[in-house]
Amino acid sequence: MAALLSVAACGGGDSDDGNGSGGGGGAKAAGFDAANNKVANASAKKGGTLKFASVQDADSWDTTRGYYGMAWNFMRYYSRQLVTNAAEPGAKGAEVVPDLAKDKAEISSDGKTYTYHLREGVTWEDGKPITSQDVKYGIERQWAQDVLSGGPVYLKNVLDPDGKYKGPYKDTSKEGLKAIQTPDDQTIVFKLPKRNSDFEEMLAMTSSSPVRKDKDTKSKYGLHPFSSGPYKFQSYKPAKSLTLVRNTEWKQASDPVRKALPDKITITFFTNADDMDNRLLNGEFDLDLNQTGLSPQGRTKALKEHKD
Repeated sequence: MAALLSVAACGGGDSDDGNGSGGGGGAKAAGFDAANNKVANASAKKGGTLKFASVQDADSWDTTRGYYGMAWNFMRYYSRQLVTNAAEPGAKGAEVVPDLAKDKAEISSDGKTYTYHLREGVTWEDGKPITSQDVKYGIERQWAQDVLSGGPVYLKNVLDPDGKYKGPYKDTSKEGLKAIQTPDDQTIVFKLPKRNSDFEEMLAMTSSSPVRKDKDTKSKYGLHPFSSGPYKFQSYKPAKSLTLVRNTEWKQASDPVRKALPDKITITFFTNADDMDNRLLNGEFDLDLNQTGLSPQGRTKALKEHKD
């Protein structure tokens, strides 16, 4: 989960024309194991464009609906969660750490009640504060499977095992899902029917991201999600390209996880894997978003160029 955030921390120095030091075209290639349990070519330089290439688009960029691993990683650029996985390489990346929450959960002695308090200064891309009600609503969307199918439903099974809640589009009552309480704008309380040791891991998934009710376009939300993270959507052409730019309302002081070094992040979607690999090897792009390795033709070229 932390891979792309680690990449963002080292990819911000790439120039807009693709010839900067972050692109890798003119730099000496790192060893094959250079990124094992560490960040390869680490940099703290701010600015430029981080350029991803991919042979497939996401199943959805809606945080509720996406189920591709590469989409979960990328969503962390424009979405935050109460808790999230640390932006660290190796085993450290599996640690669940506070994100929107000030600290780790206050857990009751019976292990069935989790209480979180939101940080001060966390805002949406329009500058309005992110509230506990926004977090609750974002999670409640998992119950709208007739409209928002495809994503993880672990919390649905844990918080409402009997299936009594019908989702925010059908149940318009003020109370909503009874298992989640929001006594004030900064506090959110989860009441589990029975204890679950994996509960915080579920909260760390992007499907637990806040969604603001007045910005929810339901089945069309994945075309332009509303940002709670350091970047926001500028443009998206399905199966062609996606561009994120800085969310100027995001504050580094409110986010201990993300460094947000690049000014812009782009994805170019390819239909030909060999073409994509060639352009990656030539330094036109920084990374394969899917991170599934080179095609046979690409491997042959890479091995010839980097015999050492």
